[in-house]
Amino acid sequence: FARAILQSPGLTQVKSMPDATENFEWTLAALRSFNSPSCARAPGYAGFKSVMLNTIANNSVLRTSFTDTFADAEEWCDHNPECLGFTQNFDKHSTIYVNNANFYVFDLEAFVGAQATVTYIKRGPSDKQQRMDCLLNADAILLNSLTHAMPRDDTFQTDAYGPVVDGVDLKDSLMNLLNKGDIPQGVDIMVGSNLDEGTEFMALTPPLECNATASDFKKYGEEAQYFNAAMRTAGDAAIRCPSLRLAENAPGAAFVYYFTMTPKLSVNFPNTSNFGAFHGAEVPFVFGDDFELQPGAERKLSKAMGCLWSSFAQTGNPSNGACGSNSWPTWTPYENNADGSGKNFLELGSELKMRPMLEMVQRRCDFFLGGRGVANISVYV
Repeated sequence: FARAILQSPGLTQVKSMPDATENFEWTLAALRSFNSPSCARAPGYAGFKSVMLNTIANNSVLRTSFTDTFADAEEWCDHNPECLGFTQNFDKHSTIYVNNANFYVFDLEAFVGAQATVTYIKRGPSDKQQRMDCLLNADAILLNSLTHAMPRDDTFQTDAYGPVVDGVDLKDSLMNLLNKGDIPQGVDIMVGSNLDEGTEFMALTPPLECNATASDFKKYGEEAQYFNAAMRTAGDAAIRCPSLRLAENAPGAAFVYYFTMTPKLSVNFPNTSNFGAFHGAEVPFVFGDDFELQPGAERKLSKAMGCLWSSFAQTGNPSNGACGSNSWPTWTPYENNADGSGKNFLELGSELKMRPMLEMVQRRCDFFLGGRGVANISVYV
């Protein structure tokens, strides 16, 4: 591609080849359990370490045993058409059998660390052509629903798929390639983040005891409001800072935005005031989704963003053509000059404004991503 538009947090969403392979095997097995067309069962079971079947759903557990070996479990499940598979916990010496109606699994490793647990699910098709037929004939809604919880998840909980580090098309994670400067030449980019990215991802904050004291909270900053500090930490470390690192290292022109408007209505959340300019809040503005956007400031901002995004996709410069003839400020590239000047971004809020990147933000990102000898940093407002 001559140019690319990157949407956060794509920089951090990559999968190893083994993780992607396990998710693929699980998808085929789950499709088979739903009698999806062309998804015949192959002999045996697909095994997933540190993964547990969902036993919370009503009537999902068929049987629990504290004596069954793997051979016992395999035989029992084979002779019960309702059985999707079973989870064996070697610490508790238990085997839990779950029915076909419940395909959710939990990646224990992503949340609590490796566990002495293995989940086995009746295998899907194994032949190459049969696997292809199984996926191509799957119901799109069902296939999408399977991504909500998979064996090799991560701390975002829903990032089941992503670019795969396969050693061929992608030889390293995107962030590692970025830090090494291994970026294609001549690629202009538009990249940015939202003010309140972290409100959806509070699970990423450092763990705190339920009876945490004021001193425990001080790790977020001496004068910070606790929730805001934790939320900013999650959003900056996972999304904003990787986006800025890309802008700094990009060999082509980089146009950086910062979306700050809290939408009055969202199909994602009933009360947007609790989420602010949350992760993904900018998408309806880019595409002009009037069923969500309110008259006035929201639709005015949406018109501007739609123009800027389209102009960049067509010309490589968001301020070209009709976008440049409006009253909006000219969106200049995020230059990384030797004297530190030129690091300007476009704030997308009730008004469009070009603003300089604060040195405090840069220091925080250095702290999270490494580099430039940062020490003794306070984590903010």
